[in-house]
Amino acid sequence: MVKTDLIKLSQKVKKEADELLHKTELIRFLSEHGKVFIWGSYKLDLMMGRDIDINVIDKDSSREKTIGILNSLIRENKFRGYIFMIL
Repeated sequence: MVKTDLIKLSQKVKKEADELLHKTELIRFLSEHGKVFIWGSYKLDLMMGRDIDINVIDKDSSREKTIGILNSLIRENKFRGYIFMIL
């Protein structure tokens, strides 16, 4: 792939990610549970893979609360995969 093809692919994947975030209202939902940070390739406009790195920071969160939030997202069945980490 030449550089212009990679840029076009990255723009296409980012547009798909924007549409997904808009359609699912994921940021609004997550904002109800803490401060939301989008990072990684989405933030840098370098998307090649179809994943979005999102952190939610809530100093008062517990493991049980976090698992409950994740479970509610899973039940909605809007996404293909989830990675859960408590730092």
